[in-house]
Amino acid sequence: MNSESSSYSYFQSLFTFLQYSYLLIIFTAAQEEDIETCPIGQKTFAFDDGETICIPDTFCLSPQVVVDLDNRQYGCVDKCNNDEYFDVSEDHSTVSCVTPCPELKTQTTLPSGVMKCVDSCPYGQFRFRRRDGSYICQTHCTGFEKALELDDGTIECIVNNCQDPTPVLKLNQSSSSSYQCVTTAECTLPQTTYTSDDITQVCVDSCPSDHLLIDIGQAQPICFTNPVSPNPYCTSGQFININRNNQIECVERCTGIKIPRRFDNGTIICVNSCPMNQQQIALEDYTYICIDQCNIGEINKYDSATKTFSCVLKESCETSSSFERFEMDSGDIICIKKCSNSQVHVDVGTDIPICRANCSGSQPYLNVDIIAKNSICVSACPDGKIHADYGNGIIKCVERCPESKIMFRKDDSTAVCISKCQNNQIPIDMRNGNLFPVCKTNNCTNSAQSYIDLTSTSSWNCISSNSCSNRQSGNRYPTHIEQFEQWSYDKCVDQELSTSYDQYSNYYYIDSFSLFPILNCSFNFPCFTLYYLNFAYAKMNEMAGHLIFLRSNLYLNLVVQIDTYSSQQRLFTSYPIGGEYLFYIRLTNEAIFYVTKGWLVFKSIGLIVNNNYNQFNCAISLSGDHAKVDLDNCYFAGFNSSNVDRGIVSCMNQATLKIDTIAVQQVIMTRNPLIYVDSTSGAVSINNSYFEGINRLEGNGAVIECHLNRFSGGITIYSNTIFENCKSKYSFSWEQQSVINNIGSIYIFALEGAYHQFDLRGAIYRTQDSSYIGKGLFIETNNLAEVMRRSELGTKFGTIETNPHINEIYLMGIESSQKWLTIPLQYAVNNVTNGIY
Repeated sequence: MNSESSSYSYFQSLFTFLQYSYLLIIFTAAQEEDIETCPIGQKTFAFDDGETICIPDTFCLSPQVVVDLDNRQYGCVDKCNNDEYFDVSEDHSTVSCVTPCPELKTQTTLPSGVMKCVDSCPYGQFRFRRRDGSYICQTHCTGFEKALELDDGTIECIVNNCQDPTPVLKLNQSSSSSYQCVTTAECTLPQTTYTSDDITQVCVDSCPSDHLLIDIGQAQPICFTNPVSPNPYCTSGQFININRNNQIECVERCTGIKIPRRFDNGTIICVNSCPMNQQQIALEDYTYICIDQCNIGEINKYDSATKTFSCVLKESCETSSSFERFEMDSGDIICIKKCSNSQVHVDVGTDIPICRANCSGSQPYLNVDIIAKNSICVSACPDGKIHADYGNGIIKCVERCPESKIMFRKDDSTAVCISKCQNNQIPIDMRNGNLFPVCKTNNCTNSAQSYIDLTSTSSWNCISSNSCSNRQSGNRYPTHIEQFEQWSYDKCVDQELSTSYDQYSNYYYIDSFSLFPILNCSFNFPCFTLYYLNFAYAKMNEMAGHLIFLRSNLYLNLVVQIDTYSSQQRLFTSYPIGGEYLFYIRLTNEAIFYVTKGWLVFKSIGLIVNNNYNQFNCAISLSGDHAKVDLDNCYFAGFNSSNVDRGIVSCMNQATLKIDTIAVQQVIMTRNPLIYVDSTSGAVSINNSYFEGINRLEGNGAVIECHLNRFSGGITIYSNTIFENCKSKYSFSWEQQSVINNIGSIYIFALEGAYHQFDLRGAIYRTQDSSYIGKGLFIETNNLAEVMRRSELGTKFGTIETNPHINEIYLMGIESSQKWLTIPLQYAVNNVTNGIY
């Protein structure tokens, strides 16, 4: 092809191409791996990214050549002149011969010898931008290496490991082919010290005033022409972006994992994330700002006018006339400008609260849509949400209590979120019709008469447990009310009128020693088990509350399906309530609890599963946005010392799970974790629990395997939850080799957008056994640096209780793209280790 006729229509060879199109379809769809040899009558063809396929020998004869058409198909075209490159049009219909290549393409000689303008470099290479603005295809660096351009023009993959007292990498002025580590003072004008996103430092030439110095993942930042100054071509609302060809452009939105980062000078650039030593904050205009962590005793102060943050003392914010201190639902404190008029600040799931009018009148409750980031006033909280008292008349509907609030369950079984009572007082439901309990001093401290017995909506007497339970009516159920490390007291409640569960509930009693084959399972004539005809089973999904009291252990050999639109609970509990007995439910191979709609509660119950293999992966399957399960003061075990094939619970499809005190000890899990949290799950919370000696023989996470995305409800471990000597196996393939890592109790897989969806600050990791990786927590993500930034200096990972005789790696993380590289989280979060390293 000569230069005068520099455009070649691919459709001129359409007939020839169609002759073999049936082969193309087969090859394009079937070939997943490179091919070393082809059958007789065929030859190999390599796409630009290196993938090879077999094509007929007769396809495209000399002097024509086969060219990748950039849409996973190929065509036959005339050769270009020796100094020209093939260029495929955007619609893949025309191949031209050009020199030089268009601006956003790279002139490349492919391994086949074909000279072509490519949108991306060949397989195994990336597009490197030189300091003079030109480009070259360069072999990918590995691990922590980055590509560095030396003064003689050569490019090396290096690791910038410069540290104090010489933390800055600088090209060696005495040699054009080397570099050195120098002090900050040795990087002098016209050069300046630049800190990259990975917090390494490099000495570079300063940019002209109309240019921007931008980190593009190479060892040196690059000067780019500023498209917004002095003659802007980025219109209002557009962002600066460095595209995959390392070219600067203006875009309407950042794509992929990139975020629009607002710099101190107001420039907005699409970046992968904030630097490792900074926190990422989403502003109200959906741009992001990167800020430094404040010192202890300081909080972030945000000025919405300048969109800037600063660190101030907590006390200085409270004394300001125009700013106020606001607590986010996450527990973070921010100093922010007061709202105008009668508006109040509200956390709607963003990093900065918004101002809006308070709810009142017939719609007094504020309901927030976390996904849509908006809020409305409602007359009643939707199913699955409870009331939270924020003070100043603000009552919010929440799925789980915010960090500074505590869940309190009233006598009618409804739950609310409240603040801690002061001066050693206790919150108590006085049954006066108010939404929230009141704080009172408990005067029933004599162990012989420790039970509070309400006599009116404002007073009570102190009575004994026997006095409560011996009554025929009224307050006759002794109940212990406790919130770990917050309050603890005894109360005599009335389960006939206003019970500690649900009003108008149906009561059923199970006793394996019963000889009565009756249907209604009453207190005086209990049923000996659950079976299809008795009311305890048959009426499970009616609208009334369904309360099953075990007076002995229950052997369950059928499927229990919870599928009801009722908001009242289906309860299994040991009788008497608060008594010394903790009965168990033993699930045979045929038994499982399926919860698709409704609220299932296990209180003071053991769950025992048969050890041999069965078709179920859990004892409780929880699935559906109107499905929730509570486990309160329970335990889990296998029937004997053999291996266990299924865990406690599997949670998915927006279902919610709340565990408050569960114990599991010395269990070998063959396949499944104790608690499986699917990426579609709703909110999961665990509190005051103990897991010891759990050994999962295959799979990720012995106790918890949790998968998160931006739409997940998240997982929270609130307080005093101990993981001791737990082990599981994380396996993957790397370069055709199987790799297995022994990891520990918790496995978290968090996709972009879900880095804030877990808070494990209540987890306590212990060990006394031999060393292995990730004994406590193992995190897998596509951006580990961003997960670290959102960890609040590691507090959200939990606490390590050390064994001074064993130097173990408790907390580990990996990025999915580099599974071979496990990273100890302690090295990035110093205060987690408490001096281990």
